[in-house]
Amino acid sequence: MTKDDKKDNRKSFTLRLNAELSKKVEREADSLGLTQNSYITMVLHKVLRREISE
Repeated sequence: MTKDDKKDNRKSFTLRLNAELSKKVEREADSLGLTQNSYITMVLHKVLRREISE
């Protein structure tokens, strides 16, 4: 799969967070050297994998 193929499979949507949660996401992403989008994607993948395995 090429990088362009991955782009074609992405979907965009708006995520509204309260100020407190937004700040936590920003801090965690920064501490890991990730963008907020990458951090949220990583967290979602981890949670969904855990739920599937239960």
